[in-house]
Amino acid sequence: MKRLIIGCGYLGLRVANRWLSAGDEVFALSRNSNRLRETAEKSGIQGIQFLDGDITDPRTLLGLPDSDSILFAVGMDRTRYQNIFEIYVDGLANVIESVGGRTKQFIYVSSTGVYGDQRTSVIENSENETVDLEGAWVNEESPTSPTREGGKACLAAEDKLRNSHLADRTTVLRFAGIYGADRIPFMNAVQQKNWEQLSSSGFLNLIHVEDGARIIQQIADRNPTPELFLVSDGEPVPRKLFYETLAEMLGVGNIDWPDQNSLNAKSTSRDRGSKRVDNRKLVAAIDYQFLFPNFRIGLDKEIRGRQG
Repeated sequence: MKRLIIGCGYLGLRVANRWLSAGDEVFALSRNSNRLRETAEKSGIQGIQFLDGDITDPRTLLGLPDSDSILFAVGMDRTRYQNIFEIYVDGLANVIESVGGRTKQFIYVSSTGVYGDQRTSVIENSENETVDLEGAWVNEESPTSPTREGGKACLAAEDKLRNSHLADRTTVLRFAGIYGADRIPFMNAVQQKNWEQLSSSGFLNLIHVEDGARIIQQIADRNPTPELFLVSDGEPVPRKLFYETLAEMLGVGNIDWPDQNSLNAKSTSRDRGSKRVDNRKLVAAIDYQFLFPNFRIGLDKEIRGRQG
């Protein structure tokens, strides 16, 4: 099979490696193919055919190879671009135009950020303090109400695909927070005991990068149909529990929680949001078995395993 990856970064490289291991021919489009080649070689990944191109410049997208699958997993390079819509929406539109009908399947990596904050209630903890915690469950049928620019851009990109000539072969994957080797949420803040950067309220929804790559591989092996899936491990974890577990694994002691009624300015709306992501449609569709079914198993591998 011929596979084209546009946005071959933290997630995309792992997908490339899985496709190569399966005997597929893999192309990767990048603004800096030499740097991507060096990254792949350092990761022990060989066999990718690198293409130079910038999705914001249609002239560089001429002659993209015909492919059985295209994976669009582009991230935001804030060192080069200021407007996320320029990448996620306009860049995607350029790719759609350049590809034409020369692919059997288009896989778009979106975000659960399209749902915004789904906080539903307040509860009292054991110390009789009132804290925001509850987040509504969201699934593929839930209404979207993004509050951050990233979520808004992803939703606009989904609409762009839905109204394009690729709509009949596009699978949209709304990813929860991706973690794994060298990417643990707020690990530096916990290590340095910068407790004011942490919020004990709400839930984290996560997916280990290796599970994310395996899921994309399995999606790509299905018959292309217009579909939407939420991608998470299905085990939302209260932020407080996640950070306290991380602190324990790192051996930094107990967290001195700041007053959550007056969150530090460093805490963003993203950190204070709360929802719980339902992955049952995805699991049922591809009969998926997780390598890392919850955050504890994932952290154990990435932290304790590395320390050992």
